[in-house]
Amino acid sequence: MAKILLVISIVITLLTAGLGFMTKTKVDGIRGELSDTKKNLQTSQTDLAKTKTDLGKTKDDLASANKTVDSQKTQISSITSERDDAKRKEETASKALADSEAKIKELNDKIASIPNTGPSEDIGVTVKKLQEDLARAQTENAELKQVQTTLNDRVSKAESELTSANAKVKQYTDQVARQGLTARIVAVNSGWNFVVLDVGDRQGAAVNAPLLVVRGGQPIAKLKITSVEPSTSIADVLPGSLARGTSVQPGDRVIFAGRQPLPAAPVNAPGAGAAGANAGAPLQAPVLGGNGQ
Repeated sequence: MAKILLVISIVITLLTAGLGFMTKTKVDGIRGELSDTKKNLQTSQTDLAKTKTDLGKTKDDLASANKTVDSQKTQISSITSERDDAKRKEETASKALADSEAKIKELNDKIASIPNTGPSEDIGVTVKKLQEDLARAQTENAELKQVQTTLNDRVSKAESELTSANAKVKQYTDQVARQGLTARIVAVNSGWNFVVLDVGDRQGAAVNAPLLVVRGGQPIAKLKITSVEPSTSIADVLPGSLARGTSVQPGDRVIFAGRQPLPAAPVNAPGAGAAGANAGAPLQAPVLGGNGQ
């Protein structure tokens, strides 16, 4: 009987030791997983904080951009009015120049047609008067040519400034649209590790633009656009950016994941000449808000 009890006691001790070892192993595993989870959580919180900061700065950029665009529209309107005014004046000057040249031709014809017969004194007086009229007409003609040249220069300068201002508008529009970009994933290819987005270059998507996949307010992966079409684009899921235990899914929200500096506004864009009150006024390049999806 004593031997049986001893055997039972030994078996119980071994079972207890085995259970204790298994429990310790399991606890150690749980602690390791908890440590990894904390690290992943800290990384996610860091990414989220950076994203919030970037989004806040982007929001400030957009607010500033929308304020600037109103001023730029006024400047463009002013340049357009000045150009149109210069064109009207140039047309008037061209007509006056044509009339002046016709008058010079007429005076030359009159001088050439004066007969050689008759009192020399009368002929001399007539020729002298016609020559004086011709000299005045030629002086007026030279002044009109200078005016026309000046007006043509002003028109050309205004056209150049309008082209430059409109190009700057597009530059701002594309850049800020990219910074305000939001999208949705419409398809996922897990085998090739890429996704299809519902935005394209019409909405400001651009190759190499960094993006962040957000679900439930938390970032879960990073993307980089590799191909852009008018209304769709393809982006790769960056290796190592996908949160553990998650995968990108159709319907996930995507946002721009970084800020890029906006193009600098020109300090002094000269006016289109002296025709308008705003000649020489500085031009500021406008910004338009991005299209969120």
